[in-house]
Amino acid sequence: PTGGHVATHSFVFARFGQCTGSKGIGAIIVERDMPGVTFGPPESKMGGRGVSETEVFFDNVEIPPENIVVEGNPNDTSGFKRLMSSFGPERVGNAGMCLGLSQAAYEKALAYTQEREQFGRPICEFQGIQWKIADMATQLHAARLMIYDAATNLKNGFPEPKACAMAKLYANEMAQRVTNEALQVHGHAGYTRDLPLEQMVRDARGFALGGGTPEILRNTIAAQCYGRTFNQRRS
Repeated sequence: PTGGHVATHSFVFARFGQCTGSKGIGAIIVERDMPGVTFGPPESKMGGRGVSETEVFFDNVEIPPENIVVEGNPNDTSGFKRLMSSFGPERVGNAGMCLGLSQAAYEKALAYTQEREQFGRPICEFQGIQWKIADMATQLHAARLMIYDAATNLKNGFPEPKACAMAKLYANEMAQRVTNEALQVHGHAGYTRDLPLEQMVRDARGFALGGGTPEILRNTIAAQCYGRTFNQRRS
């Protein structure tokens, strides 16, 4: 998990009782100094290096009653559904970080294309560059509106799942496109570590992995559209 080796507490989804599927899923708080809790080394990641990731191992860890946040019922999926609703704020936050990163990349591209000259004039005067800037600005605006919509569209106190999934899906893919295009307009300079563009490209890639991958998000959106879920494991 994120910050596993420095966090004092971990919020863990766990299964209560002998059951299968999403039945019996609940949540517990595991404290780092509990007997049986150990940690792996920090992972060496492609991007997002400002936030560490580590494996956490639980070996016969005993959880006291006061550390049970949501008690899972082996006979139904109520705990799982309740916990899944908490993904909404995380997904909106993830999308917001994508927006901030992409906005910074766009602003760097906007400034650079007005300074860099070719054939005696700034490259912003060339139509091909203008199209890239226009596309980046349009995608940023669309992502911002989707994030605002998801953040303010509350259902039972939480952002509405479909809006959250749509905002995160679009923002994740938008961030990869915008950071790549921002690097592209910088040419070879953008590919070097003299500029932050290459880091932005690497960081943008990671947002699509946490809090629901694009594939999972598309499943969530489709389920909301159809009004029912589909068992992906059934033959």
